[in-house]
Amino acid sequence: MRNAREWMQKQTVAGANAGLQIILDVHMEEQFDGTGDDAEPIFSHAFENGFRYYVHAPDTIPYLVSEGISVSPGTRVYSAISTNT
Repeated sequence: MRNAREWMQKQTVAGANAGLQIILDVHMEEQFDGTGDDAEPIFSHAFENGFRYYVHAPDTIPYLVSEGISVSPGTRVYSAISTNT
C-alpha cells in the first residue's frame, strides 16, 4: 500500500530559490477602516496594514496574537523552519 505522504518532496537546499515563495498584493485601497464601535482586532492587539502569519505543527493551535509574524506592505520576509527532534 502506498504511503499517503509519499508524494511529498523534502527540501534539501536552503535559500530563497529553493523553498516556498508567496507573493501577496495588499490592496490598500480596500483597507478596513476599523473606526466603528464594533471594530475589534481578532488576531492582534491593534489593526495594522499588511499581513500576519504563523508556521505551526498541524496538531497545534496557532496563537497569532503573541507568536505570529507581521509583514508590512512593500517588505520581504524570510523564514526558516525545522523539526523539533
